[in-house]
Amino acid sequence: IGKPSGSGIVFTNPAVSMTVSSCSVHDGGRGMHDASGSFDRLARIISNVFFNTTGAALYIQGAHSQIVGNIFAASTSGGEGFITAGSYNSILSNIAFYNSINFHIGGGPYNTIAFNTGHDAVGGSEGLRFNYGASRNLSVNNVWYSNTGGGIHFLNSGGSASSNTVVADTVYGNSAFGIQVEQTTGNLCVSCRVGYSTTGVSVPDAVAEVLFQNNVVAFTLKASS
Repeated sequence: IGKPSGSGIVFTNPAVSMTVSSCSVHDGGRGMHDASGSFDRLARIISNVFFNTTGAALYIQGAHSQIVGNIFAASTSGGEGFITAGSYNSILSNIAFYNSINFHIGGGPYNTIAFNTGHDAVGGSEGLRFNYGASRNLSVNNVWYSNTGGGIHFLNSGGSASSNTVVADTVYGNSAFGIQVEQTTGNLCVSCRVGYSTTGVSVPDAVAEVLFQNNVVAFTLKASS
């Protein structure tokens, strides 16, 4: 599915469940855009390949969706691999690389981000970013490595990212920082591995493993190595 401009697939306020599976979505602006903002339906976006878009490869504004086993690649002209401003979505076992930001939780609470991999984000960007007021989200057992910015970034841009929890993520070999925390409050990282690969090999992040800046309030780093 190719689109020279705009979005390849758009759905707005559907009241029924929908599934997009095993498709290739590429070129143009956004690959797929869920603009529904609906809490009463379930979108299943499973095992697709999104690539070479100038906007976000997949942008979810709705809720209660399952985003599982997709590949997001080469959205490099200001485009994220995956972004959500929605809530209660499950983002599981996806791979993102060569995007401006690989995974972006840009607002919305209670999303679960688990068993994903984000590497080689371009333009000084991150594997995983929380901002625009993203709160009470859960990140578990993800891997963030070799990004040109950092592994995980909590920041206050369009609203402070607060009260998010990261558990057992692995962060290593990024060109700037492992974890960067700025102007945010109440975020937590537990049992994270920072500066070591999934096999325990030392692969330091270039500038700092953990960087605090610009009025951080109450960040907790616990039982991490």
